[in-house]
Amino acid sequence: MPSTLIIPGVQVKTLFEPAPVLPSVTGVLGVVGITERGTVVPTPIGSMAELNDIFGPATRYSMPEVRAAFTNGVSEIFISRTRPGAGQRASIDLVDDDGDKKITLIARAEGEWGNDLSVQVTQVKTLSGDGVKYVNLDLFQNGQPIGESYKNLVLDEEDFNYFFDRIN
Repeated sequence: MPSTLIIPGVQVKTLFEPAPVLPSVTGVLGVVGITERGTVVPTPIGSMAELNDIFGPATRYSMPEVRAAFTNGVSEIFISRTRPGAGQRASIDLVDDDGDKKITLIARAEGEWGNDLSVQVTQVKTLSGDGVKYVNLDLFQNGQPIGESYKNLVLDEEDFNYFFDRIN
């Protein structure tokens, strides 16, 4: 049997901390707002993946409160889309170096939220500097990057990075 080691002036005390309480399910929430697509009939969702699948990826920007609700323990959210056509979709024209309009980008869903979006297009020139090799496109909301970035975009329809296939 092992003997107890006694060291003068040292006291050993064992404390057992309880595990932190995990957030529990807090209930059901209903949200009415602008979505990219979907029905106007209230539809239950249980995750952000379902929100993207049913109502479209742009909905995470037009309804940021949905992510916050799931983070805070809401187990189910009933989403009801406002009737399409209640607003207009924001758009922006991309122009070339001469100021000629080349491409119009249009928000995926209607509503004022699209007015907070901005785009930055960066040209990468050819080695000779005479032409554009490709462009990079980054999207921002209220000046903050939203993680939607498209790199190496070209206007060659046969290329994997064809601008219109990648953006659409």
